[in-house]
Amino acid sequence: METGPRQHYVPQQMIRRFANEHNQLRAMRKSSLAVLKRPKVPRGILWKENYYKDTTGDLDAEWLTPIEQRFAKYYGTLADEPWRGDTTPKEEGEAFIDWTISQLCRTQFLPKVTESMMLDKPLLFQAAYVSHPTLFHNTFRQQLFEHLKEVYTLPGWKWKCFIISTDANLVLTDHPVCSTPSNSSLGHVILVPLSKKRIIFGAGNVAKSRTTPVHGV
Repeated sequence: METGPRQHYVPQQMIRRFANEHNQLRAMRKSSLAVLKRPKVPRGILWKENYYKDTTGDLDAEWLTPIEQRFAKYYGTLADEPWRGDTTPKEEGEAFIDWTISQLCRTQFLPKVTESMMLDKPLLFQAAYVSHPTLFHNTFRQQLFEHLKEVYTLPGWKWKCFIISTDANLVLTDHPVCSTPSNSSLGHVILVPLSKKRIIFGAGNVAKSRTTPVHGV
């Protein structure tokens, strides 16, 4: 079942956490650094028409929306309630990890990466990409998801929370969940801003071999 033409590359359940008391957000155009005069509601920002629809189906309805719906019942707990230092229940931890990884796979960055990869491919492969680019993007999204899930469920992976207690706020971007390179001075760290006052950090040793998955957040 299709989800409709307006498909968000940042989920509305996340955008709403960064809105003001009137459920509105101020948007800045990245190309010019100009702040738009009219505030936006969550439904009217960070979306593209039919963005995840390809020749085989609707990735938004078939894959992304179920991940969001599974995590929806835990979002408020992690974003608003007092932080629990202990290990979370298995279902909540798995829902959070799947949702977090999906954010890395759904943004506009993936099509740009896919396009750059095509430059080194045979001409027939490039022609197929030109004919069905969204199909290639969506295939890459799901393959990347499976790869990243192996990384973020490695033994020893840890999750920590930082809560802003001052008047300062986090700012939402079009690629809100991001990570550092594994060879950086900090090691491999993933940053998950759940609201304008709370961000979760995940870190671990990506070089370690996988044995049993870690379910806790």
